[in-house]
Amino acid sequence: MTYYYALWIPQTKAGIPVVLTESQDTRTLKDDPDDDVPEINLRGYIEKSSLYIHIAYSCGKEPERELLFRLLEATEQGFLIYQLNIEKEDSDYLRNILHNNGLHNAIYHYIKGFFHEHIYHDSTDDSLLSAFTSSKKISFDNPDCVRVILTNYLSPYELKYSGYVKETTDTLNCIVTNLSGKQGLRPNVELAKSSIFNNIKVLDGESQYCDFLIKSFPSDVLPTELVEEITNQRHQLRILNDQLTAIASYLTSVVSLRLADLSVYLGLWSIILSIVLFVIPRACSHEDEDRQIILNEYKNIQTTIGTQKKQFDKQLKRLSNNQDSILNLLNKPTPKK
Repeated sequence: MTYYYALWIPQTKAGIPVVLTESQDTRTLKDDPDDDVPEINLRGYIEKSSLYIHIAYSCGKEPERELLFRLLEATEQGFLIYQLNIEKEDSDYLRNILHNNGLHNAIYHYIKGFFHEHIYHDSTDDSLLSAFTSSKKISFDNPDCVRVILTNYLSPYELKYSGYVKETTDTLNCIVTNLSGKQGLRPNVELAKSSIFNNIKVLDGESQYCDFLIKSFPSDVLPTELVEEITNQRHQLRILNDQLTAIASYLTSVVSLRLADLSVYLGLWSIILSIVLFVIPRACSHEDEDRQIILNEYKNIQTTIGTQKKQFDKQLKRLSNNQDSILNLLNKPTPKK
């Protein structure tokens, strides 16, 4: 039986995928060590001229066998159309998966490894995409066929964006609750920064692949509703992340200011301590004229303390007002595009 695969090699510029490595290390597949399914070992190489891919595999202790993926077409959008022939009666654990469930995800990502570098995302994010499999020939001249293929590769991005929107909303709500309860600032700063870091990896990283894929095809073959939802979810995530960045910046400044306030307090107490330990004893041990000069110094110090205390109180009041403003901002509904 013949199977056809439209394998997308994520890229950000138009061009036929280029081979980066002609062979890869052996990879062992076993999702759950407690399962009774056999362990699968993969090793393979690619013919650089034809882009034919040879993957040798063994299931458990069975003898090693080979799968040959023949390239039928390569597109400027990064798609490689492969053909795989397997006799219907020919079966083992891996071939049964290929017969019934399409291309095993690990094989797709193994093949992708010949062409793809993890520039905008971590290698652990590879499981985001799954191969498109068909028992019929794949034609990029057929708009309906292209639409189905694009739906397969764009849907995971919509799911990822919507998931991050939910997580970021939950993070913002958690921070708002903590601030409303006047709870510690530092944990909220770390919480915000962690969420921002993850969002940026998606918004400025993986989204480049998604954007390239959408922009590479005319609108009449794109899955319109899915593309609109992707655009909306990404827009929502950008707004939420901007809000989170603003609150993180504010909280960081508050922490810094509170450290400054602490230094003011320490300064005030050091002045008071110097009065107790140094100024007053001097005043008591000197003649009248000297005593009056020292006491005047003491009055000047008291005036300085009073001025600094007023400034300190103003800072605290401003902090309280700013916190209320931030809370009001975060409680506003997020506008939709």
